[in-house]
Amino acid sequence: MMESAWPVTYSIDSSDHLTQVNEAFTAFADDNEGGTLSPDQVVGRLLWDFLTDETTKSLYRDMVQRVRRRSMPVRFKFRCDAPDLKRLLAMEIDRGEGDTVQFTITSVLEERVLSAARSAIRMSESGALLTICGWCKRVPLASGEWGEIEEAVDELGLFHSGSTLQLSHGMCPMCYDAVMGMIDDPEVGASGTVTLGGLGAT
Repeated sequence: MMESAWPVTYSIDSSDHLTQVNEAFTAFADDNEGGTLSPDQVVGRLLWDFLTDETTKSLYRDMVQRVRRRSMPVRFKFRCDAPDLKRLLAMEIDRGEGDTVQFTITSVLEERVLSAARSAIRMSESGALLTICGWCKRVPLASGEWGEIEEAVDELGLFHSGSTLQLSHGMCPMCYDAVMGMIDDPEVGASGTVTLGGLGAT
């Protein structure tokens, strides 16, 4: 597996079509089992084609509009795990040249994991559906709280049901509130202090 170079950058034009991706973008997609995405497969497509969860898509649209309208950046940290890594990344969304909006992603912290639970869930193709927050990578537990995948496996007895699991991406209430706070308050959004899903907590 190729290690991603940092930063990962990409830009969109005034109609939200991708105008540029750097080489690290391709390596990042490869590392995260997103398939090989060469620039000619990406440039010219709508950014929103690459987001499947409607809530996430809507919030990113709101952040992009806020950057365009107020000319202030949005900066936050978020979980984006690779198959064998728990990873915290930093995102900056800012005005680029002309009417473009530039996205820059850098690595903050990585923890290598060897998790049978993650592997089994990742490789499943059918069976029970488990929602995972696309921002903090936590899943809903029986208690109503959100926790790490390993915690859910134990608490919900996911491997005892005899069926494989399929992940559905969504958004937990804590991440939703945090992102709405960034959108509503430009100073909070520009501060870079908002973290969606830290590492080391189970």
